[in-house]
Amino acid sequence: MRLHPFVRAACLVLVMSTPSLADDPDGYAPPPLDGYRFFTDQVMGGVSEGEARIERSGETRYLRLTGTVSTANRGGFIQARVDLDTAFPEDAQGVVLRVRGTGGRYFVHLRTRGTVLP
Repeated sequence: MRLHPFVRAACLVLVMSTPSLADDPDGYAPPPLDGYRFFTDQVMGGVSEGEARIERSGETRYLRLTGTVSTANRGGFIQARVDLDTAFPEDAQGVVLRVRGTGGRYFVHLRTRGTVLP
């Protein structure tokens, strides 16, 4: 399997604490880490491999994605997805993500019920 040089070892760490609703004045808390589903381009015939694990650094729990991303067979991604059970507050103006990575290029896709593709 031939890999692009910049995707030989992809690693993305989504750092997400587990705040309570009391910590957020708007009453919104992010979805639980164990609600994320991991998948790769293999759902479309690709050959990328990886995993998502819940890890801890001090008091912070986070979801860590690791794997090898390959563009063979028109592939090229590993991904974790979660559905939001609670809508954002109506006056929300954005989304804040705390992330770490290996310096590669990463993408965050947000979808609503009104969008088919990211």
